[in-house]
Amino acid sequence: MEKFKPLITDRLVHETGVSAVLKLSDSAWTLDLRDEGTIKEGADETADITLDMKNEVFFKLIDGRTSTAAAYMSGQLKLEGNIMQAMKLSSMFKNMQSAISEEAK
Repeated sequence: MEKFKPLITDRLVHETGVSAVLKLSDSAWTLDLRDEGTIKEGADETADITLDMKNEVFFKLIDGRTSTAAAYMSGQLKLEGNIMQAMKLSSMFKNMQSAISEEAK
């Protein structure tokens, strides 16, 4: 997750304006895209939404093999909070895809 910190731009914060906890198989991360745009380890209980998924689903999201909506509809992604706010994170996952593609070159 640390390598994705540079992807949190002012534009992304402005477009999403949401705070989310990503609960993965072996860790939890808080993405605060409301004010400053930060990623930190651990679950912040004041987050707007919580996305709970296995590591494999997270990797599918960031490499483009699935979308937030598809993962949710198939039951691979569990959501606590507003689904519309969760959909706003799609652009962040696309940015992560781009970063991975650039790193592979």
